[in-house]
Amino acid sequence: MRVFSGASKSVIPLNPRYGAPIEINHSNVVAILEVASQFCVKPVVESCIEFLTKNVDIHCAIYFLELAIRYRVAEVAHKCEGML
Repeated sequence: MRVFSGASKSVIPLNPRYGAPIEINHSNVVAILEVASQFCVKPVVESCIEFLTKNVDIHCAIYFLELAIRYRVAEVAHKCEGML
């Protein structure tokens, strides 16, 4: 099920010790956020939050709100609540 609209993506240039840059897009943002949160990779978590904030729309607001609650991301939650 696709819950996102548009063709946005973000590329995170990581510190060399982490390896190649990570591309965040609609199909992988949730998995990347989950792993980055679990391993406390703050720059990646912040990039995922930025991606979610920029890409929230009426079609995915409820799903993004659930993610915002799960990962305690107030800025995404507020934006979603404003759309509902």
